[in-house]
Amino acid sequence: MDNSASPVRNVRFAPELLNRSQLTIANTAGNYYFTQNNKKKLLGAVYTKQVLVTFRSDLNAAAQQEVLNNLGFVKALVRPAGSGSEIVYALELMDGLNPVQVEQALLELQKRPEITYAAPYFLAGKQLMGVSNELKVQLNNKEQRKEFEQLLHSVNATVQQQLDEQTFVVQVDKNSKGNALALANFLSTQHTIATAEPTFLTSAL
Repeated sequence: MDNSASPVRNVRFAPELLNRSQLTIANTAGNYYFTQNNKKKLLGAVYTKQVLVTFRSDLNAAAQQEVLNNLGFVKALVRPAGSGSEIVYALELMDGLNPVQVEQALLELQKRPEITYAAPYFLAGKQLMGVSNELKVQLNNKEQRKEFEQLLHSVNATVQQQLDEQTFVVQVDKNSKGNALALANFLSTQHTIATAEPTFLTSAL
């Protein structure tokens, strides 16, 4: 990758110089959604002030901060945004980014070996909704468990918890084929799946 087009070099001074051709995410502002009760719930464009990440479990706070110090588009590690199977952190971004540039920043975060997951926030009224690394999936019937597990294997996701015979908490990371939002939308189209919804981490703006 050409570092002259990287947000690591350019975000502090000229966010408009970020190379949009490097983006692999097809969504544009206003196109994000998830399915709830068989209806699409629009999320709009990504929020430009914060994103979510998880770190490798062996990193202490100092090591986490060292990673962030080398990323010019990160202003600060704000706080742990949530904790399930692992802690999810909120990162505050430098001012001046647009939604497309935030998507590129997410791709840059995912390239770091110390970071295991990166996903956006969305703004819903006065509430922030961050895409965690988990989603809740319900099968049409319990006999489809094996087929479901094969489906998860194909997208590099894992069952984190079984809630009942047909309902599961699924975990994703940066090696999965999409974050929890993208994977929930994909699974919602599969014949074995009754419902699939991402888990959002919410906070007041």
